[in-house]
Amino acid sequence: MKGRKSKSWAMAYCGMAAALSVALMLLGAVFPIAMFIAPAVASFLIATVCVECGKTMALTAYGAVSLLSLLFVPDKEVALTFVFLLGYYPLAKPYFERIRPALLRAVCKLLLCNGGILAMYGLVLLLVPAGSIAEELRTTALAVSLVLSFCTGMQSLRQTCVSILPILAVEAVSALRRLIARERLWPKGQRMPLCRAIGYTAANIGGVLLMKLLGVPNQSIYSDASVLDGAGLNGKLWRFIAASRTVSGFECVKNNGGFFVLMFVFFTALLIAAAVILIRKAKTAPEGIGAYWWLSVVSLLAVIAASFFTTVKLRAIYLFIYYPLLALSAAIVLERAAPKLRCALLIALCVLSAGNIYFSYGDDLRGVLSESKTTAEEISSYAVENGYELLYGNIAYLTPNAAAYSDGKLIAGCWNDEIIFHAVPYLNTRDVYRRTDYSRALFVFHEWELDAAYTEAAGSGAVLTERARFGEYVLCTSSQQLMYPTTDIIEYYVSMGMEPPR
Repeated sequence: MKGRKSKSWAMAYCGMAAALSVALMLLGAVFPIAMFIAPAVASFLIATVCVECGKTMALTAYGAVSLLSLLFVPDKEVALTFVFLLGYYPLAKPYFERIRPALLRAVCKLLLCNGGILAMYGLVLLLVPAGSIAEELRTTALAVSLVLSFCTGMQSLRQTCVSILPILAVEAVSALRRLIARERLWPKGQRMPLCRAIGYTAANIGGVLLMKLLGVPNQSIYSDASVLDGAGLNGKLWRFIAASRTVSGFECVKNNGGFFVLMFVFFTALLIAAAVILIRKAKTAPEGIGAYWWLSVVSLLAVIAASFFTTVKLRAIYLFIYYPLLALSAAIVLERAAPKLRCALLIALCVLSAGNIYFSYGDDLRGVLSESKTTAEEISSYAVENGYELLYGNIAYLTPNAAAYSDGKLIAGCWNDEIIFHAVPYLNTRDVYRRTDYSRALFVFHEWELDAAYTEAAGSGAVLTERARFGEYVLCTSSQQLMYPTTDIIEYYVSMGMEPPR
């Protein structure tokens, strides 16, 4: 009688847990915020069944909840999350805990998690047409894009130049092509992209205007964006050349000349070949890869134009679209190439890619594997051993790296690469430049900075004392604080009602 009562109680408990789990899954389908919370709580209920009633009952509950969820829960993603990942994990967890060592156990858990997710979404993509998924996500993607565009506008007009102008340029080029072809300016299928471009532009400019109207103190990275007054075009040209050399890899020719010259010539030839192929098809509207290729080209040209006609300083990272452009060019050429030529091009791409990895990162990898300390490690060890807490130095050189080697024992306070002792107002700790902080700081100078450092220190009435040398770097202490925040930082602190660093 006792056994029958115990079994009845277990069956009742199992049924109640299963029913509550299904109810939770239905709740997850109603409230999007509970899409993953509901399966997780249901999984917890399965765990209680395992503890109270045994593994057999827990497995029965898991099967019942899985079947009922797949049948009755309208949001199948909620049900599949339970079926493929969370529902059975309480049953599998005891077996994982027996695995030794801990690292192998963690790897096995990660494999299970990622395998379950891949299986779930693989099944979804197999059963549900991709078009349906895209249609479902279209509205959400548009809303998120508008919010992001607004937020980037709040940063400065820089993002307008880098992100919005390329989008507008693409729409302008598309309209020009239709005018030349004497087609309708805005055919039915082209109206939605135009509306999106207008929406992104309005949201971005709205973010800019909001910051201006509210008068919120902010710090723009590197510079603000405004129309160039005609001066400084020579400097703009040299910045463009420098950025182009960096992004194309041609800057590395001085170290591994032959290889990088070969790589530059090869990829330039790919770009030209792709352009020739697509120009021959210019009578028709670009489709597929060709459309993305033209989008990349126009985006790249828009960024370059913004750098020449505004005060935005061009940096290599702003030309990132160059890399997908190369990939698209390779795909276009390979698609049109004869079989033998295609095979040769693929081999050349593989060889050049492997060579690029080797020549670009080989020295870094050898440095990591080497038992000898790098200059940054030596500086870090010296500073920690001698009781220093701050490293003042050029942000463009090794000061941040040296601080990183200390495992948090050192903080880097940096000046920029143009004005010595001029504290960088971004990407930098703001509260390490007080007048008394010099007593716990080492100044790290590259040899070429020494003369300027001594001159600037003497002008401020300070005395620099050399403490050590490591390679091309000189470590000094100062008799007073030489680092100082910029005027805009002081104004920021005052506007926020805070005491500026002293």
